[in-house]
Amino acid sequence: TPATTPAIVTTGDATPVTTRGPAQDQFDGVPTEPAGMLLDNPGDLQLNWVYSDPTAAANSFDNMLELDVWAMPGATRSTGRWLAIAVADPSRRFRSMVGDAIRVDLDGRAAVLGTSADGVFTLSVTTSDGSRLEMTGSGFAIDELARIAETVQVRTSGIDYGYLTGSGGPLELFPQPISALASVFDNLAAAAFGRVEASVSYVDRYRLKYVAVLVAPRPQQAATLTEFLLPPWPAAIAQGIERTTVVRSADGTERLVTLGSLPAQGINAIAQWTENDRVITVLGTDVTPLELFALAADTRSAGADEWRDLAIRSSNGQLHVDVTPMAASTSVGAGTLADGATWQAEARPGWLDVYGDDFGGQVILDAGPEPALRTYSTGEATFVVATSAWPAGVERSLRVQLSTIVDGVAVPLEPVVVSMVQIGETTDYVAVHGFSELADGVAEIVDANGTIVATLDL
Repeated sequence: TPATTPAIVTTGDATPVTTRGPAQDQFDGVPTEPAGMLLDNPGDLQLNWVYSDPTAAANSFDNMLELDVWAMPGATRSTGRWLAIAVADPSRRFRSMVGDAIRVDLDGRAAVLGTSADGVFTLSVTTSDGSRLEMTGSGFAIDELARIAETVQVRTSGIDYGYLTGSGGPLELFPQPISALASVFDNLAAAAFGRVEASVSYVDRYRLKYVAVLVAPRPQQAATLTEFLLPPWPAAIAQGIERTTVVRSADGTERLVTLGSLPAQGINAIAQWTENDRVITVLGTDVTPLELFALAADTRSAGADEWRDLAIRSSNGQLHVDVTPMAASTSVGAGTLADGATWQAEARPGWLDVYGDDFGGQVILDAGPEPALRTYSTGEATFVVATSAWPAGVERSLRVQLSTIVDGVAVPLEPVVVSMVQIGETTDYVAVHGFSELADGVAEIVDANGTIVATLDL
């Protein structure tokens, strides 16, 4: 749990800076309100970023997009039929990766289909008018999702569902949707955070642990958005911890906290509650349930002058925590996809970065002692990630064998073999291979003598 020491942050040049006192090098144009929330006793976590967005609360389509949640009466995230649908931000060209998802051809449209730990699907697909839909839900067949993607159109007034709500349509029996304005990029779950108006981030540069605290105005639909969109936290479930639990803050305030996680986006722990008509969300990486409860209890409102000082310091770069010297990156893969697009992958302890010209992202690198395989996908490509840890001197490789269908017959492609690379001075070894073909296949980790030690069907 966070230690009870004064709040201290460290700049990139390791010069100690307290969170109090006048900001230096002030200049106009830095948004300093509304004020957000801070950790009262961050312990080893160092304040790294402070930001305000005074336009976030504006109920305008200029900076937000419509999100609709269709739900049958009595439906919850884990029971009944429901569907959340939104149009991804058209100004955001970059596409994030989705963990453990597959790429599918949805009636001629490239789509990424994933399933969360509790069985809820996610689908990202480009519509006939070129818009990109983000959908998540339960109880829908793939052909129904294809019809939705084919039919919906984006209007200036919102999403037009056409015949889908009429007789025989997949949304015919649903009551009117719950609609909200939200910032939607590549994952609908982030809409549960609300229209973030103030945020801070902290980092433990030695453990590479990150924590953020987000503040947003509380919409009327806050409870619904959290219930349906926020995935559960497997670690909490495994320990028998309820999804919603009460946490008592230092001043005695009881906070009804909902727990969740976004593992595909590198966020393994989420705590969210409402307070003073605001939605407060604490996000963390490499955080245990007990640590998350302590963080939720430790969060407090910042004073206006205190927040202004920190926001200016952050804008000047005075709060930046430089973690680069503690974790140099190692190249673990690179290549060219079938369409000519190039990509590269780099790893450092605890993290993996995979990037192309307009796709990719950063994810948690969970390299356990046993060899393991996992995939991350965008609409353009799938990346196979092989991880393992063992004593130095043992050579292992990632081998990927794909097969395409030609005239109804599976035709194997040339297998690809990538040597696994040691990450810095750790015992972790990693290899990455990317491909853009819509093909079946198998990925394997093999020893130098050809023994297969891990397998994953693609």
